Amino acid sequence: MEDILKRVKCNCRFLKELDLSNNNITDKVALLLAEALKTNNIIEKINLCKNPIGDIGKKAIMEVLKNKKIEIYFVKNFIAHGDKECIYHIYKD
Repeated sequence: MEDILKRVKCNCRFLKELDLSNNNITDKVALLLAEALKTNNIIEKINLCKNPIGDIGKKAIMEVLKNKKIEIYFVKNFIAHGDKECIYHIYKD
């Protein structure tokens, strides 16, 4: 995971989609991911389905992404939208 976070933070041009589903990601790792995403403008889609990320981790990630055009999934087929106060999931085929 450390290598992936470094690539995210360094804006790796080859990392446009990030599938971290089913990786036992907790709030602690989600906070590290949120920090790494602050400098990233390459990633277009992140899949975080089937992870035990709590509200703290989700809200931190959504706060970073609120001004970016990144699709993020905490639940399969539902794009997360919102900010630090409330996260909405919108169905996508």
